[in-house]
Amino acid sequence: MEGDAMLSRLIFSSCNFFALLAEGKDEGLHGSHEEGYRWFCKKKEESWVKKVGELTCRHEIEVGDLKKRMEADKLQLKADREALDVQKNAFAEEKEGLKASVVQATGDNQWLIEHGFEQVVTYLLHSTVFNSALGDVYTKLLNYGKHLGLVVGFNLVKIGGLQ
Repeated sequence: MEGDAMLSRLIFSSCNFFALLAEGKDEGLHGSHEEGYRWFCKKKEESWVKKVGELTCRHEIEVGDLKKRMEADKLQLKADREALDVQKNAFAEEKEGLKASVVQATGDNQWLIEHGFEQVVTYLLHSTVFNSALGDVYTKLLNYGKHLGLVVGFNLVKIGGLQ
């Protein structure tokens, strides 16, 4: 098992080594295979260090950008909350004003019911025009009632019910 791992590592290293040779990077490979392997590992490590450095730099830039965006979002959220507080206070004031209007309207309605109609009726009863029209209606009602009474009486006499 250990031999298989060693063999696969050797094959992997050889493939990478020959790939570098194919690219023409054969400087310093004039010694033994072990020196070539060390040189290859050193170059590989340098490339990884360079990539890690680039990624670290990119990561720091992105983290900085995210922090700036987060601070901007915090400020925006704070401004939105303050605006909502202002609107909430304005709404509360408007609500109190509406409550006062409802109380006033209720009071006016109550006064109209208790006193307003009484004044209208009093005005009408003291009005000569209204009283003359009311008198005419009353007179006509009396005349109509007399007429109906006469008709009923006449019909009773006609059928012989009244003697």
